[in-house]
Amino acid sequence: MGVTGKVDTTTFQTGQYCSLPIITIFIDGNPYQALLDCGASLSLCTQSAVKRMSSNAIEHIHTNPNIKISSVSGENIKITKSLKINFSVGSKQLKHPILITDTNLGNDYDIILGFDFLKRFQCQINFATQSVLIGKESTPINRFDYGKINVIYVDNFGKLTHKLKLFPGQSSVVEVKLNNHVMPGSEVLVEPLLSQHNIEIHNSVTTVNKNGTISFVINNLSQNNMHLNKNSKIVRVDADIDLKEDKRQARRQELTAEHFDLKGVPMQAKQKLLDLIFEYADIFSVSLQTIGECTIEAPPIEITDYMPIQNRPFPIPVALRDNVRSQIEELQSAGILEKSNSQYAFPLILVRKKTQGEYRDIIDTINTVSTDIPDIDVFKSEQRKDPNLRKIIDYLENKTDKSNISTDSYFMDKGMLKKTSYRQKRSAREDYLEQIVVPTSLIPHVLEGSETVHYAFFKIYRSIQEKYYWKNMYKDIKNFSASCKKCIEKKGFKLTKSQLQNFETPSQPMELLSLDISSVKVGVELKSRSRSQMLE
Repeated sequence: MGVTGKVDTTTFQTGQYCSLPIITIFIDGNPYQALLDCGASLSLCTQSAVKRMSSNAIEHIHTNPNIKISSVSGENIKITKSLKINFSVGSKQLKHPILITDTNLGNDYDIILGFDFLKRFQCQINFATQSVLIGKESTPINRFDYGKINVIYVDNFGKLTHKLKLFPGQSSVVEVKLNNHVMPGSEVLVEPLLSQHNIEIHNSVTTVNKNGTISFVINNLSQNNMHLNKNSKIVRVDADIDLKEDKRQARRQELTAEHFDLKGVPMQAKQKLLDLIFEYADIFSVSLQTIGECTIEAPPIEITDYMPIQNRPFPIPVALRDNVRSQIEELQSAGILEKSNSQYAFPLILVRKKTQGEYRDIIDTINTVSTDIPDIDVFKSEQRKDPNLRKIIDYLENKTDKSNISTDSYFMDKGMLKKTSYRQKRSAREDYLEQIVVPTSLIPHVLEGSETVHYAFFKIYRSIQEKYYWKNMYKDIKNFSASCKKCIEKKGFKLTKSQLQNFETPSQPMELLSLDISSVKVGVELKSRSRSQMLE
């Protein structure tokens, strides 16, 4: 059942001081200006003020209350929700239901405490002492008439968190703290407050950080060093913005019936179709600035192609790029290579060959054209033929008997069996990786394929582990590395110590001198049990 209330129009005049009393209330320790309006039947609060409150101070009652409020002039006031807010007046802790509106109540206050509040807590306004008596406690009035102004404002300026020095032409990302208590994660509008022509700060919309600060870029356009002191007010912050609503209104204003081709639709159904289209106008857009959105349910996007097996890309040296590009074009014109939009990646190996006393770069396409890594369909079919993998696939797809089957970290991705493994803690990449489970029949193809890096064992193991998994793969890769001819050619061998050699016994002193040159330095005193001698 709806409730209709009357609100005094004087409470909605912006830019003017009102003749009704304003008091300071505290929510989460932050001051808010509240108007005591006996002409308003219900209490109101702006949406921007609610954004500055924490979740501990508010309790949700109704998100879509069936309440209609109109001013004396008949203007409807939109109510978005009804909340019960905890606040304090002086030392008195109060809790009262307040309606939330998008309407700007005024420049001097964010909250209207109406007749329902005054009656519930038996408030008495003393005109002589300019105070309000709530219960047995008296609270001073900040402003009562036009001539007496003593308001505690909560400013919306951003102040520097530390002293800043900018060199000529330097740009820097700075952090400013907000005096207003704005909820972290909310979006605010940042406007420059400094009027100097040599300082550049762009208007921007940014997100409030977890510590209650915002970040933006400031540029020094002058030829001198610039110093900004701590707590300098350099930007103005507005938290009362709704980008989604502005974009939605702009989208509906741009969208007209001329944007839809309804030539084949009968006349009696054309208007019904247009009404249906404009009812869901949010999913249409005319320009990229007002791109559409799905406000009811996000539809899933099914990709028919499977994710390809990729190689890690490495940049080509700048000095060789023109040479490589010309050779690729030559191979394309000969029909050896073809352009493709596929996400598959293959290594491009450059080989230096001596020709007539000069060196030239030649693209070695043998590994690329002779790769024997099976495609996705072969992997899926071979996985189902493998007796060990077949049990896991049957369980994941049909939920069959799980006895004696370890299915932990296994999952199906569009018909292919994959496994999730965790990286080492020191890795700077994602904490986990998705691996294709290789059946026994395809293990030799993976080991000998073109994707294998023929270097030391650990490099081979890590490169294969990025994309593939099979049981006992560590042991198989180690045996492969020890027997692979290419790996052995590139493998370094440990240098062993030389064997001891026999020397003939010297026949006279100083005939033979033996020194350990790795541990003795010239000018170092040699000490022994019998004597001490300086070696020079």
